Amino acid sequence: MPWEIVAIWAIVIVTLTWFRRDEERLRSHRLAEQARYFATASRYRHRPETPKQTAEPIPAQALVHRHYLDLLKSGAAMAPQAPRT
Repeated sequence: MPWEIVAIWAIVIVTLTWFRRDEERLRSHRLAEQARYFATASRYRHRPETPKQTAEPIPAQALVHRHYLDLLKSGAAMAPQAPRT
């Protein structure tokens, strides 16, 4: 009976040690991948590109949307309300 308890504890300790080493290995692998990416990526890749000016005409629907957003910013527009019955 005592040797069975010792065997169970030995299995638990080995399993926990194995799990911890495996997690550390995975964490270091992920860190190495991130370091490799940032070491080789072009500078400021994470920043969005500035929008380019185009000579294309603005569609009418976009003008309507822009006007609505301007009204929202100014506070003149009210949210649509459901009709009262």
